[in-house]
Amino acid sequence: MGADLKLDLSRISMYGHSFGATTCISAAMQDNRINGLVIAMDPCMYIFKDEDTKILRKIDYSKKTLIILAEDYYELHYPAFENDYRMKIFRQNVEPGSMVSYRFMGSNHGSFS
Repeated sequence: MGADLKLDLSRISMYGHSFGATTCISAAMQDNRINGLVIAMDPCMYIFKDEDTKILRKIDYSKKTLIILAEDYYELHYPAFENDYRMKIFRQNVEPGSMVSYRFMGSNHGSFS
């Protein structure tokens, strides 16, 4: 089976959960080879340091991105995300229609592990 496996390296996607989700978004911002879907489950955008905002300000983010949020994670962190200056900078550079987010009611952060 392994010999028959064909990878399309012209369509690279990423998936991550929690810190891994933030890593996916960060990598997609900086690497044009990532041109497929980016799936970020409960991303911790607050881990971007102040020096990272230089990158956030320069990017033109048009990658198709699906953000999935657990109910408990949303309740604990998302109000801070909405008002966090890093998220505001990021959202200013996101191409309209390229990012969609969903919240799964009844789920928790560990539901996606």
